[in-house]
Amino acid sequence: MKFRQRRGQAFETMMLVISVIVALAILGVLLGILNSLPGIGGADAQQAFKEELKKISGAYSPGTPPRDATLKGGTVVNARLVTTDTTMLEETVQFVVDSQLQGSAIELLDNGKGIRATKDSKVTFTVCGDPAPASGPAIYVISIAPEKRGTAAIDACLQKLGG
Repeated sequence: MKFRQRRGQAFETMMLVISVIVALAILGVLLGILNSLPGIGGADAQQAFKEELKKISGAYSPGTPPRDATLKGGTVVNARLVTTDTTMLEETVQFVVDSQLQGSAIELLDNGKGIRATKDSKVTFTVCGDPAPASGPAIYVISIAPEKRGTAAIDACLQKLGG
């Protein structure tokens, strides 16, 4: 007589639990990838600017790591909008736009206190700041450059910060 060895119900339950854990892990990785892509799941530019400003609030920063964002055509972002719910004063925030973008895709408004996207643009930006410069009030700069040109964004940010 041959006895067929059968696995118990506990084995099948454990396999189901392991499958669910693996599926959730894969879902987490996929959502992370989708959230990093601008225009699909990433934060809008205004929110991204605000997040970076909050990171350096009250401290000297030679520049946050460059970050990509998408500006939709017609979008207006100004110092008042990005300083809402922060400890910064809107008078301390200035925008700098790379010459390749200025006029063709993004306009500076109100002497650098805001920007308007004239068309959809993928950009790279950084934020730098000095809460107590040797001369004058605090200054925080949001520097915007063409996509994947983080070094240009940092250089423009530091130039505005220093002079």
